[in-house]
Amino acid sequence: MVRSTSAMNLLCPILVGGLAGQLGCEPTPDYRVSVLDIPANAAVLLFGWKSNSDVVSSKSLAVPVADLDSDARSRYTVAVNIDGAPDESGVLSLATVNSSGCITSVVSADSAPRSSSTSVTQLELELDPNVNPNVVQRAVLPSPLVQCPPNPPFPPYPDPESCPKVPGLATLPTEPTVIPTRPVVINTLRQLRGPARAYDSGKMSFYGWGFDRGTLGFGVTCDPSKCFQNLQMKYPQYTTMLLAPPIFRYPSLSLVSYSQLDLQVSQLKSTLKVDPASGVQDDLILCIAVSAVSFTFQNPDGYSASYSEVLPK
Repeated sequence: MVRSTSAMNLLCPILVGGLAGQLGCEPTPDYRVSVLDIPANAAVLLFGWKSNSDVVSSKSLAVPVADLDSDARSRYTVAVNIDGAPDESGVLSLATVNSSGCITSVVSADSAPRSSSTSVTQLELELDPNVNPNVVQRAVLPSPLVQCPPNPPFPPYPDPESCPKVPGLATLPTEPTVIPTRPVVINTLRQLRGPARAYDSGKMSFYGWGFDRGTLGFGVTCDPSKCFQNLQMKYPQYTTMLLAPPIFRYPSLSLVSYSQLDLQVSQLKSTLKVDPASGVQDDLILCIAVSAVSFTFQNPDGYSASYSEVLPK
């Protein structure tokens, strides 16, 4: 595999005790990863890595697990070797993929150094969300959905995906396989804090796979309280900005891991470039908090992913 300046390679996935020598792998892997409680519906595990200097891979490692029995799924150990990465430490991420090729959950380990010549870095990643609250599952579409009225003058956005598929995974692999990574979004989470009707801190998190130092734009999908429409009436001088919210770019958009991006409230406010005393910043964040929004994320290589939120009935 050829390494570019913005990518690193994931090599030599093996079940510990397997044929590492025959595969031509180094005897000591960068990480020995024990994956605990693999879900019964997981057919593939994806591995990705982000260095501490935010260099990420343009490829993912797909390891088939469909044939594992329940005992093997309780603890499955994989050796992962990282070739050509600029840092000696970083964050390993993992995604589960079902038999339809859809990402069902993501989780990341804490930042950890790669193995040295004298010690092996061992990681454990628990995949049961009841045990590990850091496991983020794919958003499940509620039934029925809220019948949202038209949102003029905002343009329509695509319907939400019930199955966010992994681009580049045309068929499920039968052996460990390196695949091209493209961004996928599976869920969003708002963690907004502050006094009533004024969010002065917190963040919005975006979860999925294959994130790089990219850009994020959003629009309104469902505004049942007509918050955004009222915002335009309240601040007519900012109509242009409200109709076309700014695009957030790295590093204003924080790259947490291969599977998570964060947009801090402080960064959102500073990007708006309006008078803080006007009140429009707080009111805009309030509208985002009570509405469903569509996002488009684009990696530096031009590949993008769209995601539409929904409101439960």
